[in-house]
Amino acid sequence: MDVEDKGDNVEVNLKIDPQVVAKRKTVKDATEVGNSAIEAIAGFAGKLFPEQLEQIKKYAASGIATIANIEESDISLNVYYFFLGDLISIMAKNAGLSDRISFLLGNFDDISDNSVSIYKIPITLESFADFFYNRVVAQKVTAYPFRTFFNDFLNYVARMMNENSDTADRISFEYTMFPSYYRNVVPGRNKIIDSRQIRNIRKGVHDPLSNTRGKKKYQSYYAVFARRQSIGKRNGNIDQDQQDGIFHYALGSDRGLAKNYNFSRQDTQFFQEMLIESNNPSDKIQALFLPQNVEIEMYGNGIHRNGDMVYVDTRAALGEFASQVLGIGGYYRVVRATHQISNRGYTTNLSCVFELRAGRKKSRNEPPARREN
Repeated sequence: MDVEDKGDNVEVNLKIDPQVVAKRKTVKDATEVGNSAIEAIAGFAGKLFPEQLEQIKKYAASGIATIANIEESDISLNVYYFFLGDLISIMAKNAGLSDRISFLLGNFDDISDNSVSIYKIPITLESFADFFYNRVVAQKVTAYPFRTFFNDFLNYVARMMNENSDTADRISFEYTMFPSYYRNVVPGRNKIIDSRQIRNIRKGVHDPLSNTRGKKKYQSYYAVFARRQSIGKRNGNIDQDQQDGIFHYALGSDRGLAKNYNFSRQDTQFFQEMLIESNNPSDKIQALFLPQNVEIEMYGNGIHRNGDMVYVDTRAALGEFASQVLGIGGYYRVVRATHQISNRGYTTNLSCVFELRAGRKKSRNEPPARREN
């Protein structure tokens, strides 16, 4: 892939195999999709970002013409794209959001452990046209609030990234909003804010009531961050899990948010038969004990929401093999979080489904533990 910077435009020359293009999409289908995308953008998107409309239409028409004129001797195709951060900025501006709202886009690590800015995620024009057509035009949407677009497009980007066969962990993009009385944020080169400004923003959040008598106005910050979670290599390490946002709850503990645990058998059809047919001896043993889902009654809090992962440690109450063999304890996925506020207090209940037994399986090549006399 060759990237050429031409001032306001960035042109990408992507080397491809003509046979691969023929397998993915015929020229006729590509032309029809492209024309539908141009009509969709011209009919609706012009109201959102009229200044950029002509340039987008020019790029789209150029891309369609290139596809339509592909011959067997062609080995390259120009791909036009823009950055995710620029799209969010344009949409926020055209939605009429107040200047007291700012977006802070963080980083995430790719499969090669390289730090990548969420702002600089490339969005091809074809991908955006596909999203816009399916989500707005095909649904005959007459009004599309910014908050709805923001949620939909972040989920769309995460879904597209997770379809990459080279991606080991599933990624999701989430955001949280917080106020701060620090407003003088000045992005530097490549729209990056320095650590000093981040500390000033954090200082304004730590003591929000200190400005109650002042005349300063608050700035609302939307912090966008990425979550990457893989359960295949987890072994109950509390330090590693806490870094990834996985909370640990211990059965029988005399402190913490959790008050009661209610385990129930996970009745999955043909799950036992699958384990019995497995060639792994440990699976045959575990076939006698189906995993247990859990309901956790907690002191009222707003920490968890649907999709979060938690770890329930049952070793103190039930022993080392409760999770590894019996399937009681381990990693759970939150599928429902309910809250109840009454004259008796504030209570939160989590409904969690079993994900993974805790504990590391011993390798065949691992030497036996040395016994000390």
